[in-house]
Amino acid sequence: MKNSHIIVSAISFIAAVYCLAALPLGFKVLAMLPFVFSVVFMFLFPISFMNASSRITVTLVYLLFFMRMVFIPVYGIIDGYYIGEVSSTLSKYSTMSVGLSLYEFVAVCGILALIVFNKKENNIRQTLNLAGNKTFYSLFVLVLIVLLVLLVARGQFVSTFEFGFKSIGGDMERSGDIEEGGWGRLLITIGVTFFYLLLTSYFVKKYRLSLAQKYVTYSIILAMVMISIISGERRTSQLYKGFACIWLLIGVYPIYKKRVTSSLAVVAVIVIAGMTLYKQYHAFLYETYAEALSNAHGIGMSTGILDAYFYGPNTISKNLAFADMGHLSLYNLFYDFVRNIFGLNYIIPRGYPLTSELYNLTLSYGEEETGYLLSSVGYGYAFLGVGLAPIFTCFNVFVMLLLERAMRTTSSIEMSYIWAFLFMRFSFGFLGSFPPLINLTSRMLLVNGGIVLVAAFFNKSKTELPNEFK
Repeated sequence: MKNSHIIVSAISFIAAVYCLAALPLGFKVLAMLPFVFSVVFMFLFPISFMNASSRITVTLVYLLFFMRMVFIPVYGIIDGYYIGEVSSTLSKYSTMSVGLSLYEFVAVCGILALIVFNKKENNIRQTLNLAGNKTFYSLFVLVLIVLLVLLVARGQFVSTFEFGFKSIGGDMERSGDIEEGGWGRLLITIGVTFFYLLLTSYFVKKYRLSLAQKYVTYSIILAMVMISIISGERRTSQLYKGFACIWLLIGVYPIYKKRVTSSLAVVAVIVIAGMTLYKQYHAFLYETYAEALSNAHGIGMSTGILDAYFYGPNTISKNLAFADMGHLSLYNLFYDFVRNIFGLNYIIPRGYPLTSELYNLTLSYGEEETGYLLSSVGYGYAFLGVGLAPIFTCFNVFVMLLLERAMRTTSSIEMSYIWAFLFMRFSFGFLGSFPPLINLTSRMLLVNGGIVLVAAFFNKSKTELPNEFK
């Protein structure tokens, strides 16, 4: 749509007028969020979007800012969030929260436009092939089979993996995440990933030899199964896998782009919707999902939840209140980074709390170490002050650009999946504090990427090394 940015800007401006008219006196400053979004989007989005090799990053950055700056204030008015009993913290810090949000938005979009405008366009994807040695990958699949047999023998398979929808029942409790388990669970996720990649490469090879559409169908079904495997409560994990599967398959089957995207997107939405029902409406307390729905008090997300997910004004206000307590130092910043790097996190002493844990302990009066989210701008403000508050958000977006470039230019089936997975992780977390992003990224690059590197060297006599390993 050639003039879509004009339409979005107009909608945002109308939202600003609505917010100015409908918000209570103490919160009218929130109307600045959609107003500034409409102006910046009108002028900077077209400049950033011109470079085809960065369009996914640009689109997702503006989409998440739209949710924070336009959708949440409007939805909060409709929801009665600002008119009713609202957080006293938001009331006290509303002006500063909005000011930092605007500063962050302008800084990120300005730097993004500058980088993308001067960036050489490279939107031609390489022909993707399996870079690593199949026998080497098969060793991890064999380990996976052994571990799954052990899980079945111990009756722990269902508590570790579920398919499509999470199991519920009157005696069920909320489960954790497989990614947060020990080495056994890590080996399971590695085995599942490379089993999927091995099968996909087999179907791709068969398709290239015969051009038979059935191999495209097999690949799509396999990806559906991959997306439907639930290994914890985190809905975003299914989103990352869904995007990675879509990106990989449209790379190997470019003429079936629409079919791949629509089929896998539908499956991802269904699985995420089921997980939302499980978590949001406590389906684990009921015998069936239908019973959970019937006992739900209103279907939909509250403004408070959306504000937390997209790091809205109330969440940033809480971050600022915590930062102003003044009990953080640069040692906390250093410790956060080191403790979240995979490998180092096993040798660094754990007796000292992370900043996110301190934040949660403060808000929960010492009861919980998780549950509340730190925004990247709040994190930057806490350690570097107002002037450098957006620096972590800018860095997150810069990493997104690097990851998008990597997933577009790789010649490896394995790295195409890995880069796309990490890209989506950063994309839906770029408004959050940086240390948690390091955790998954370093683990996946060092473990999965390391496996691909070793497997590629075992196979280098038969195929060319991936671009990133040359």
